[in-house]
Amino acid sequence: STSTIGKVSGHGVGVLIEDILIDNNKLMDLDYTASSTGNGIIGLVLKGNTFNAGNLDYTKDITVGNTEASNSGLKDYAVALYTDAQQGTVSNNLIAGTEGVGLFAENGSILTYSGTIDVGDGTTSGTAIYVGNTTTPSTVTLNGSTINLNGTSGVGAIVTNGSTFTFDAASTMNFYGDGVAMYGIGGSNIIDNGGTVNGNGNAVERLRTQGGRIDIVGNSVLEQKGILAHSVAGQVNVMPTATVNGINATADKVIGIYAEGNRTTATPASGWYSPTLVATATPYEAINEGTIDFSNLNNTAAMYLDSARGINTGTMKIGEEGVGIYGSYNTNTIALGGTVNQMEMLNASTGTIELAKKAIGMYGDETTAPGAY
Repeated sequence: STSTIGKVSGHGVGVLIEDILIDNNKLMDLDYTASSTGNGIIGLVLKGNTFNAGNLDYTKDITVGNTEASNSGLKDYAVALYTDAQQGTVSNNLIAGTEGVGLFAENGSILTYSGTIDVGDGTTSGTAIYVGNTTTPSTVTLNGSTINLNGTSGVGAIVTNGSTFTFDAASTMNFYGDGVAMYGIGGSNIIDNGGTVNGNGNAVERLRTQGGRIDIVGNSVLEQKGILAHSVAGQVNVMPTATVNGINATADKVIGIYAEGNRTTATPASGWYSPTLVATATPYEAINEGTIDFSNLNNTAAMYLDSARGINTGTMKIGEEGVGIYGSYNTNTIALGGTVNQMEMLNASTGTIELAKKAIGMYGDETTAPGAY
């Protein structure tokens, strides 16, 4: 092969490889910004049999430019690497510009990613990883990866209906603007094994889902004011193995689990989670079976329920003027579960809430709400 891709302009696919085992000797460097803008380009598309014994042997960097508007008024996305029904380990460093995408896993791709992704131009970021489900759900697991979101509106990973994303303990997401680390749609599954999210003083939400499931399995640390996990018509679970704390938080008013509305009727591939320590038939949106430790902070809420149902079977440690479980009912809260939202909060027989002075264990602000306190 030649050493570089040369000049490629316009919008479309730069290189498509199908049913060929590729390595660094068979494919040139793919830097589409070296001789052109690289805007609107999909750098490398992989289809068919392209992995060798579970590994993509082509390991060079892939660089594309910005996403641009097309003549139709839609957007032509700049994507560094697009995989179609691929399985194995990818280690390429992936670079994309404004509103670009680093890794786009589609149509049943099952990938372990161990490289570095840089997205954005310093002003506006993009999406590092998109886990798609056009025909079949996909799965992406990070393994010692680094993701840099350079600019505002950055997203570490978008996970679509039925697909799964795992954030391993050895991986890091760095934000240089406001954004969301992991965002789930529909019946998605996000598994947080305790990787590091550095907000660098920006407003960054670690976990968010609309209609999906989030499992916090590894220890998580909040570093600034904000929300650890935010669910709209979905579910957030702090598993027995996890400890959530605000030891590095730079401001008070932190929320651990924030649940809005009852969960949707679209069930994630792994199903909805039920507490393992207490037998219950209630379909909860917020479950704490681990430890949420905000004892060093003031004015916090371990669990905030907005017309949603939550249970604590683990441990909550609350600092001054904080609340263990705060519940409110609002008729305007989104209702995607097919019925009127119910609000319920329960500290189960195995649950512990430890309070500092002026703190409250459980607080409900609407006694006429459907459901139970």
